[in-house]
Amino acid sequence: MKTKGISNSFFEIFQRRELVLELTKRQLTASHKGSVLGMFWMILSPLLLLCLYVIVFGFILEEK
Repeated sequence: MKTKGISNSFFEIFQRRELVLELTKRQLTASHKGSVLGMFWMILSPLLLLCLYVIVFGFILEEK
């Protein structure tokens, strides 16, 4: 079994970029289909987590 280099793997992905993009879009759509906010939740969730980290580490733990 021959091992491919990293550049060959990236080249193969680049050659099939339309397929990769379509499968990625399909997976993201399917994973957020049942939620109320849909695809918007994919962006909102990390932002809310960031706000929580800022509050906890910025304000609460700063005073100790």
